[in-house]
Amino acid sequence: MTVKNSVLSRKALKTKFPTELQTLKVYLIVLAVLLLMLAAEFVILYIAGVNTTIGNPFLQALPLYLALSAPVLFLGTWGNRVYLPLLILPICLITVCGCLVSSRFHLQIDGDIILVILASSFQETEEFIQTFFGITPILFLMVLAIVTGYLLYRLFRSPMKRTRYTVILGVLLLLPYAISCTRYIVMGSAKRCFDRALCTRLISEYFIFKKEFGVLKDIAEHPELPAGVRLKSPDANRILGVIVIGESANRNHMGIYGYSRATDPEIRKAVPPVLPFDDVISAYASTTWAIRYLFTMSEIGPARQDSKCSLIDILKAGGYRIDMISNQYRWGEYDGPINLIFSHVDSRKYLQEKTPKVLDDALLTEMPEFPEKSNGPNLIILHLMGSHAGYDSRYPTDWGPFTGMIDDANRHLVPQYAEILNKYDNSIAFTDRLLAGVIAKLKEQDRPTFLLYVSDHGEVIDDGRTTLRSGKSRVPDAYEIPFIVWMSHEYRETFPEFVREAQNNLHKPLQTDKAFWGMVALLQLTWDDFPEEKNFFSNRYQPQERFISDIRYEKRNIQPSNTQLNKRTDEK
Repeated sequence: MTVKNSVLSRKALKTKFPTELQTLKVYLIVLAVLLLMLAAEFVILYIAGVNTTIGNPFLQALPLYLALSAPVLFLGTWGNRVYLPLLILPICLITVCGCLVSSRFHLQIDGDIILVILASSFQETEEFIQTFFGITPILFLMVLAIVTGYLLYRLFRSPMKRTRYTVILGVLLLLPYAISCTRYIVMGSAKRCFDRALCTRLISEYFIFKKEFGVLKDIAEHPELPAGVRLKSPDANRILGVIVIGESANRNHMGIYGYSRATDPEIRKAVPPVLPFDDVISAYASTTWAIRYLFTMSEIGPARQDSKCSLIDILKAGGYRIDMISNQYRWGEYDGPINLIFSHVDSRKYLQEKTPKVLDDALLTEMPEFPEKSNGPNLIILHLMGSHAGYDSRYPTDWGPFTGMIDDANRHLVPQYAEILNKYDNSIAFTDRLLAGVIAKLKEQDRPTFLLYVSDHGEVIDDGRTTLRSGKSRVPDAYEIPFIVWMSHEYRETFPEFVREAQNNLHKPLQTDKAFWGMVALLQLTWDDFPEEKNFFSNRYQPQERFISDIRYEKRNIQPSNTQLNKRTDEK
């Protein structure tokens, strides 16, 4: 009797609410697709062993996906034929790409990674995909397109009419997300409304990127300089300095910092000896934002400070001529964040525009030849490709001191990992050769000269693959960078007090968003009320707390080495 009554009830429902049930059926299919995408992201994160930084992605995104699918209940047939492609296609595409990145790099896609992607040039993105993914994303996207297209075709053939009951149900499904958003807005955390799922995080982070880009544009167009910018002494008028910006260089892969391999023999035998500061970390683990904080007065951390003053504008006010030569890709004259930072230099060259895939040693031949008796101080900025992903593309194909297994202690290392590590160490060694060439050129000058080598950020090499450098991944290797200063005999004799105080700070902690004032002092500039407590090279320097995202960073006591990452073949 119960079964018969149940059958009669279903028939009665179909008879009384035929339109509503058909619309509800379509809604449930749409919701199932969205939840399937969400479940796929969650499973991939779990399998990859990712500690999520945004909370449980399934529970976080469920109210949002209920709200996104709710319009299906009250848009009607033609409205849904417009809405469903706009809803399903982007979410499926973003989710699949997110799963690929999470499975490949063992990271959850968060705001920091999205900012890295947005701040990358098209050439960098293309090179990155070719290096790490190859044909895999194309196959995934082809399957996604076929499945999604078939699903949309079936949905388009289903009539979906709006009635009073479907509208009421749609409104009820909107309530959980509306209530949570109201709560976040009252708490002053409106951004959390968009942090519920990858698709909406992408939108919110895009607007953050645009805001950051606007700050850089404001700095370039309306710089605000401190009062009284000047050279410290007449002798500073003869300085020739070179700042070399490295790329993805991890100091734990340099012999001068204790690495077991001699990846930097040239700078280790430089005369006078270099000063390797051994407790410096990057402000960000992406090139654009690392350089943005290295070359401006802006600071990160909980008490974040933005400033409308760049190092370039300070140097120009102090009488410096600045020449920049970059081997990085560029977007355009003013459309890239880094280009905005360096928009006021006297000359800029981008070698990749002249010769694609050119190596960093070409920077040496492009360095300007300054006369010994210059009319003023000079600074040359060299921006390397360094150890960017695609390590074997950073040095000549017939060159490389490191091949085969790492050393006798690691003879059982997995071969493919040994090959990747060899390529990375070769790229570090090639940069060492370049630095030695710059030092040789500076030693030819009869004037005070110096070289500062600092990498934009580090690099993580783990289990045979390079890990994306997300701020919230909290991987120290992505931030621990070389910070090396070489000063000529004449510089040391001309500014002995500066050299003596700098030597006393070799082991002091620094994050590169605080390096601005030290670079100003190295260039022998000052101004009214110059904050000596922020000058990394001064005996009055006061170290400040350092942060990876909003997490306090402490220097590791262990010596990172390849022995940590061994995988014996008999354990496979």
